[in-house]
Amino acid sequence: MTGDIIVGRVMTVDYGRWKVDINSYQHANLLITAINLPGGEQRRRSDYDKNHMREYYKENNIVSAEVQSLNSHDRSIFLQTRNMKYGKLNNGFYLKVNHNLIKRMKNHYVDVAEENVSIILGNNGYVWIYYNPAAQNSKDNENDMVESLMRGEQHELNLQKSVEIPKDAKFIMSKVRNCIVILDRLNLPIFETSINEAMKIVSDVEKPFDILTDDKIEESIKENHTHILTETAKMTNIVDDE
Repeated sequence: MTGDIIVGRVMTVDYGRWKVDINSYQHANLLITAINLPGGEQRRRSDYDKNHMREYYKENNIVSAEVQSLNSHDRSIFLQTRNMKYGKLNNGFYLKVNHNLIKRMKNHYVDVAEENVSIILGNNGYVWIYYNPAAQNSKDNENDMVESLMRGEQHELNLQKSVEIPKDAKFIMSKVRNCIVILDRLNLPIFETSINEAMKIVSDVEKPFDILTDDKIEESIKENHTHILTETAKMTNIVDDE
């Protein structure tokens, strides 16, 4: 659907476009005219850009993007990464879930409640879990980045560089991954509240793998999710009554 946030893997680099696996019936197209140039530079794409496309994205890069359009004739999909929040992803890993479980929300960029770990919930069923040192001050850093781009400067959050991931962050990332796997296994909606509530349940788990094998944990996540949905329904009814 146009406007969907997706996570995908670059499969091929063609002249003027990248082909991206987005867990769909065909690979999506990311045209070079639909990307944000380094530093937010605004200019026409040249033949040099088209001949050096791997300087931007290359095979097996993981990217976040937005569905820009769908061709009604051949059903081809076109993406765009012009917004500063889209682009190449580093410092994490992705997993595949049932795309029908990803709720459509205003914000698909989720901060986990601890340890500078964030998540991108792709509407296409690809979820990116990554180390995000700026998570605790995301709004301030985002404003800083906007000001830097307006001045034509780079910003540390816009460099897309890999960093060393601390051991405690890797531990939390593993727990987040396995909580999402459980939600997917139980066929439960995957969104910010369901993930963070599941993380509370496994807060004392010392080995992330135990989350996948302990039936009591799975049952607790299921029961808690039922409670979340019940409370959400009550709040919806209150708003409707008003």
